[in-house]
Amino acid sequence: MTGEIQESFELLKKCHVHNDMNIEFLKQLSRTLFLLGKPKSSIEVANEALKFDNTDWVTAENMRFNCLRNFIIRKDYAIKV
Repeated sequence: MTGEIQESFELLKKCHVHNDMNIEFLKQLSRTLFLLGKPKSSIEVANEALKFDNTDWVTAENMRFNCLRNFIIRKDYAIKV
């Protein structure tokens, strides 16, 4: 499954290069990065998408969820160490 997500990520990057004004590509890139276990990168891409449309509540909520997940993982890791 991870290989398919990685392939999807690569294809979305290529699409974004050809049409960098399409917010949908950024939103999908953010979701794909999240699925690949890269919450910080996912948040950065979602933040970039919100610069184009700051009224997009779905992207804003996804970004908040990613931030919360990233915080919980760090906190959980710090407790275990």
